[in-house]
Amino acid sequence: MEDVKCQVCGKTVSLEIWNQAYEQFKHSRDHAFICPTCQARIRAEAKDSQGH
Repeated sequence: MEDVKCQVCGKTVSLEIWNQAYEQFKHSRDHAFICPTCQARIRAEAKDSQGH
């Protein structure tokens, strides 16, 4: 398990090694990690701004 910090809200999230997000993070640690909560909020805001 590895702790990573969300670049949006700053919350620390523990990723299990079998988690898909961990696999992506492991291969590209220089990319920003965004927690699932922030991902959902960003997705909802994007949909709202498109008028859907």
